[in-house]
Amino acid sequence: MKNWKNIAKKTVLGLLLAAVLVSAYILGSGQRRQTRCAWVEINIEDSLQTPFVTSKKVKQYLAQEYGRLVGIPLDSIDLFKIENILNSKPSILSSNAYKTGDGTLSIMITQRKPVMRFDAEDYGFYCDAEGYLLPLEPDFCGDVIIVDGIIP
Repeated sequence: MKNWKNIAKKTVLGLLLAAVLVSAYILGSGQRRQTRCAWVEINIEDSLQTPFVTSKKVKQYLAQEYGRLVGIPLDSIDLFKIENILNSKPSILSSNAYKTGDGTLSIMITQRKPVMRFDAEDYGFYCDAEGYLLPLEPDFCGDVIIVDGIIP
Protein backbone atom coordinates (compact mmCIF):
# COMPACT_ATOMS: atom_id res chain seq x y z
CA MET A 1 0.00 0.00 0.00
CA LYS A 2 2.87 2.36 0.81
CA ASN A 3 4.38 1.73 -2.65
CA TRP A 4 1.22 2.96 -4.34
CA LYS A 5 1.14 6.10 -2.21
CA ASN A 6 4.80 6.89 -3.04
CA ILE A 7 4.18 6.26 -6.73
CA ALA A 8 1.08 8.48 -6.68
CA LYS A 9 2.95 11.29 -4.88
CA LYS A 10 5.86 11.15 -7.33
CA THR A 11 3.49 11.08 -10.30
CA VAL A 12 1.56 14.12 -9.05
CA LEU A 13 4.81 16.00 -8.34
CA GLY A 14 6.13 15.09 -11.80
CA LEU A 15 2.95 16.30 -13.47
CA LEU A 16 3.01 19.56 -11.48
CA LEU A 17 6.66 20.14 -12.42
CA ALA A 18 5.88 19.47 -16.08
CA ALA A 19 2.93 21.89 -15.95
CA VAL A 20 5.14 24.60 -14.41
CA LEU A 21 7.83 24.11 -17.07
CA VAL A 22 5.33 24.21 -19.94
CA SER A 23 3.72 27.36 -18.49
CA ALA A 24 7.10 29.06 -18.13
CA TYR A 25 8.00 28.19 -21.71
CA ILE A 26 4.70 29.55 -23.06
CA LEU A 27 4.97 32.77 -21.05
CA GLY A 28 8.64 33.22 -22.02
CA SER A 29 8.03 32.73 -25.73
CA GLY A 30 5.24 35.32 -25.59
CA GLN A 31 7.65 37.85 -24.10
CA ARG A 32 10.31 37.08 -26.73
CA ARG A 33 7.84 37.82 -29.51
CA GLN A 34 7.03 41.17 -27.97
CA THR A 35 10.66 42.29 -27.65
CA ARG A 36 11.37 45.05 -30.12
CA CYS A 37 14.68 46.19 -31.53
CA ALA A 38 15.78 49.02 -29.28
CA TRP A 39 19.28 49.56 -30.59
CA VAL A 40 21.56 48.62 -33.50
CA GLU A 41 25.13 48.08 -32.34
CA ILE A 42 27.80 48.00 -35.06
CA ASN A 43 31.33 46.78 -34.33
CA ILE A 44 33.91 47.14 -37.11
CA GLU A 45 37.13 45.19 -36.79
CA ASP A 46 40.28 47.38 -36.98
CA SER A 47 38.21 50.54 -37.44
CA LEU A 48 40.71 52.62 -35.46
CA GLN A 49 43.63 51.60 -37.67
CA THR A 50 41.74 51.64 -40.98
CA PRO A 51 38.47 53.60 -40.92
CA PHE A 52 37.46 52.44 -44.40
CA VAL A 53 33.98 51.37 -43.29
CA THR A 54 32.09 53.49 -40.76
CA SER A 55 29.03 52.79 -38.62
CA LYS A 56 27.28 55.67 -40.33
CA LYS A 57 27.86 54.08 -43.75
CA VAL A 58 26.61 50.68 -42.54
CA LYS A 59 23.43 52.28 -41.16
CA GLN A 60 22.91 54.00 -44.53
CA TYR A 61 23.26 50.69 -46.38
CA LEU A 62 20.71 49.05 -44.10
CA ALA A 63 18.25 51.96 -44.21
CA GLN A 64 18.32 52.01 -48.01
CA GLU A 65 18.10 48.28 -48.65
CA TYR A 66 16.43 46.79 -45.57
CA GLY A 67 14.39 49.59 -44.07
CA ARG A 68 13.72 50.56 -40.50
CA LEU A 69 15.14 48.29 -37.80
CA VAL A 70 14.67 50.13 -34.51
CA GLY A 71 11.19 49.61 -33.11
CA ILE A 72 10.22 46.47 -35.03
CA PRO A 73 9.88 43.04 -33.32
CA LEU A 74 13.19 41.22 -33.03
CA ASP A 75 11.62 38.01 -34.34
CA SER A 76 10.75 39.72 -37.62
CA ILE A 77 14.33 40.83 -38.38
CA ASP A 78 15.92 38.68 -41.10
CA LEU A 79 19.58 38.32 -40.08
CA PHE A 80 20.47 36.43 -43.26
CA LYS A 81 19.16 39.31 -45.40
CA ILE A 82 21.09 41.88 -43.35
CA GLU A 83 24.31 39.89 -43.75
CA ASN A 84 23.72 39.50 -47.51
CA ILE A 85 23.15 43.26 -47.91
CA LEU A 86 26.36 44.07 -46.07
CA ASN A 87 28.46 41.33 -47.67
CA SER A 88 27.49 42.64 -51.12
CA LYS A 89 29.28 45.93 -50.42
CA PRO A 90 32.80 46.04 -51.85
CA SER A 91 34.36 47.55 -48.74
CA ILE A 92 33.01 44.80 -46.43
CA LEU A 93 34.78 41.45 -46.38
CA SER A 94 32.27 39.71 -44.06
CA SER A 95 29.54 40.44 -41.54
CA ASN A 96 27.80 38.60 -38.73
CA ALA A 97 24.46 39.78 -37.33
CA TYR A 98 22.79 38.49 -34.18
CA LYS A 99 20.06 39.50 -31.72
CA THR A 100 20.26 39.69 -27.95
CA GLY A 101 17.47 39.32 -25.41
CA ASP A 102 17.61 42.97 -24.36
CA GLY A 103 16.48 44.20 -27.79
CA THR A 104 19.88 44.85 -29.34
CA LEU A 105 20.72 43.95 -32.92
CA SER A 106 24.49 43.48 -33.03
CA ILE A 107 26.45 43.50 -36.27
CA MET A 108 30.11 42.50 -36.44
CA ILE A 109 31.93 43.61 -39.58
CA THR A 110 35.32 42.70 -41.01
CA GLN A 111 36.33 45.33 -43.52
CA ARG A 112 38.63 45.02 -46.49
CA LYS A 113 41.95 46.74 -46.01
CA PRO A 114 43.15 48.80 -48.98
CA VAL A 115 46.88 48.56 -49.65
CA MET A 116 47.11 50.51 -52.90
CA ARG A 117 45.30 53.37 -54.61
CA PHE A 118 45.11 53.84 -58.36
CA ASP A 119 44.49 57.37 -59.63
CA ALA A 120 43.70 58.37 -63.19
CA GLU A 121 42.50 61.72 -64.47
CA ASP A 122 38.78 61.05 -64.10
CA TYR A 123 38.52 58.02 -61.82
CA GLY A 124 40.29 56.08 -59.11
CA PHE A 125 39.97 53.02 -56.93
CA TYR A 126 41.63 51.11 -54.12
CA CYS A 127 42.94 47.57 -54.19
CA ASP A 128 43.30 45.19 -51.24
CA ALA A 129 46.05 42.59 -50.73
CA GLU A 130 44.04 39.92 -52.60
CA GLY A 131 43.59 42.17 -55.66
CA TYR A 132 39.95 43.00 -54.95
CA LEU A 133 39.06 46.45 -56.37
CA LEU A 134 37.30 48.89 -54.07
CA PRO A 135 35.67 52.21 -54.92
CA LEU A 136 37.07 55.42 -53.51
CA GLU A 137 35.38 56.49 -50.29
CA PRO A 138 34.94 60.23 -49.74
CA ASP A 139 35.50 59.87 -45.97
CA PHE A 140 38.66 57.77 -46.24
CA CYS A 141 42.19 58.77 -47.15
CA GLY A 142 44.41 55.82 -46.31
CA ASP A 143 48.13 55.63 -45.88
CA VAL A 144 48.64 53.45 -48.96
CA ILE A 145 50.83 53.35 -52.06
CA ILE A 146 49.44 55.57 -54.85
CA VAL A 147 49.77 54.58 -58.51
CA ASP A 148 49.16 57.52 -60.86
CA GLY A 149 49.00 57.77 -64.62
CA ILE A 150 47.35 55.96 -67.48
CA ILE A 151 45.59 52.95 -65.99
CA PRO A 152 43.86 50.49 -68.34
